Amino acid sequence: MPERQPEPSVRASADSSAPSRWLSLLPLLLLVLHWAGAAAVEPGELADDLEVMEDEPFVFEPSVLAELVFETPDAPVPWGSFDLTAAPEHDDIRVDLLVGRAAPEARWRSCDHIALEIDGERVDARAEYAGVPMTAGAWDAVTAKVTIAEVREMYDARVVRAHVCGETFEIGAAERVRLAHFVREFDDIALWVGPSVPTPKPELGEEHEWLPPEWTEKPHPA
Repeated sequence: MPERQPEPSVRASADSSAPSRWLSLLPLLLLVLHWAGAAAVEPGELADDLEVMEDEPFVFEPSVLAELVFETPDAPVPWGSFDLTAAPEHDDIRVDLLVGRAAPEARWRSCDHIALEIDGERVDARAEYAGVPMTAGAWDAVTAKVTIAEVREMYDARVVRAHVCGETFEIGAAERVRLAHFVREFDDIALWVGPSVPTPKPELGEEHEWLPPEWTEKPHPA
């Protein structure tokens, strides 16, 4: 009886097909691992790891300014500031005003408005505190918004006073001369000087319709 030979060819074929099956399943395995990794991260953990970015304030740098002073004989520093700044390329009306002076202590924190007296006419403006502490006392200051028209009136006026928290300061005529340069620069930037807008085309009447003319007779061969 002949001796039975082993069947290496079948086993070898079976062993060689195993790597092929694993290679075909590799993309599916990677996809499962990707899903599992994403699910393992908690929303709270992800939010803690990410840096929170805040919106920066939208602030324009002033392009026009005027620094005026007024006398404060009873204060630790014998002068105060009356400063005007504006960015007419962005806002052709608004002017920011800063009024400040040295004091033994901060007294203007409760002020919510200031009043400008221009030749007897009173202009009220909402104010915000902008003071800073000093080594001795504080520099009391408030900011407010005025208009370029009111700045022009201050330049042409005979008397200009600022009323802040029960205190009154007069802006002398010698200081207000600087407002002429401020107004001139403001207008040069704010007012557009250039070619006029093109004249629009005249409107067409009923006799000028943009439609093909109607045929009054049938065309005939040439």
